[in-house]
Amino acid sequence: MKSKYFLIIYFVLAAMELYSEIGGFITLKLYTKPLLMPTLFAYYYFSSKGLNIKIQLPIILALLLSLVGDIFLLHANKDPWFFLGGLIAFTLTHVFYIYLCKPLKFDVVLFKTKPFFILPIVFVCGVFLYFGWNRMGDMKLPVIIYCLVLVCLNIYALNLINRVKKVIFNLIWIGTSLFILSDLCIGVNKFILPFPCANFFIMLLYIIAQWLIVLGFTLKKYYHEYV
Repeated sequence: MKSKYFLIIYFVLAAMELYSEIGGFITLKLYTKPLLMPTLFAYYYFSSKGLNIKIQLPIILALLLSLVGDIFLLHANKDPWFFLGGLIAFTLTHVFYIYLCKPLKFDVVLFKTKPFFILPIVFVCGVFLYFGWNRMGDMKLPVIIYCLVLVCLNIYALNLINRVKKVIFNLIWIGTSLFILSDLCIGVNKFILPFPCANFFIMLLYIIAQWLIVLGFTLKKYYHEYV
């Protein structure tokens, strides 16, 4: 029951955060954005009792690193190092999400027979790097590494298809896809072409993505009920 209260608080904070992005209320944003991940963590904590510690710890670390990333990106306009700090934090966040998908044996056949599964993310990251390359400056290497991690996250999330319950796959796959889209929106807005209401759409995708991913990994039947 407590988990439901924290989930309600999470979405209330999310609504306030999105409102601050639309209205340009910087002071409100300084409070709402850093509270999102701790609230989602509280929701996860009360929802995941009985789960294997191997599942719990990576999610806890991923949410903690997401919090660090959120704080860094709040101040990214002040100094490029803050953006780099956020990039590193979210890179590690994705690494932990990849780890959570990895325990299931990797299905090489799936990607040999259906390589088109991974072509969209490879294509999108390639296009992003091509058009943003000249504006990345010293950030080229960190951004390349980040894009490679995004590709890996996409591959390992897809690897769950037909190997866990459909509802779980959908939650994790949609969640990771929205997270990747949110990250790419950050990159496009920063390195290619700033677009209207960018922060609003970035945060909207991010908020939904984190919730779906955590919900997917919280389901207790994740590792022992296969389709």
